Amino acid sequence: MRLFNQYLDHIIFQQNTEFNFRGFAINKDIKATLINLVNGDKYAPKSISYLEDEFVITFNGIKGSFDEYQLEVTGDNEKVVINDIHFGDVILYAGQSNMSYTLACLEKNEEYAKRVDKLQIYGLNIQEADDKHVGFEVTRPVHPQLETCPRFKWEKVNSETAKWIS
Repeated sequence: MRLFNQYLDHIIFQQNTEFNFRGFAINKDIKATLINLVNGDKYAPKSISYLEDEFVITFNGIKGSFDEYQLEVTGDNEKVVINDIHFGDVILYAGQSNMSYTLACLEKNEEYAKRVDKLQIYGLNIQEADDKHVGFEVTRPVHPQLETCPRFKWEKVNSETAKWIS
């Protein structure tokens, strides 16, 4: 049993919105618990569905806060734990030509960047796949999360790294 690659420690989900964890399992015996590490509250999934060797765990939305959560998933006699899960506003930036202009280009970039240290901002660093993961003749990967972006990393943004955000 394993989860898709993007489900890593420090992941952020949109607050107040249903969210999913997806993965692969041989047996259909998946169990999951989401735990609020601040107050100890435990949340059971709204549903767990299966399609051949894949599973989808769906949870009801969680209100945004600075609370830290942990996910425990068991199945196929294995246990996966994801730590430092948060809920807040998720903003996606991608593919715009003007994204080459970073915060460092602004006149008051140092002032803006210092504000970031007071916030909880995380970024998802997606590294491009090399040719051995995606062949040139692949037009639509069967599992895009696994085949097009094999390396994901959630990183906390600070005043230094914020300068390079578009």
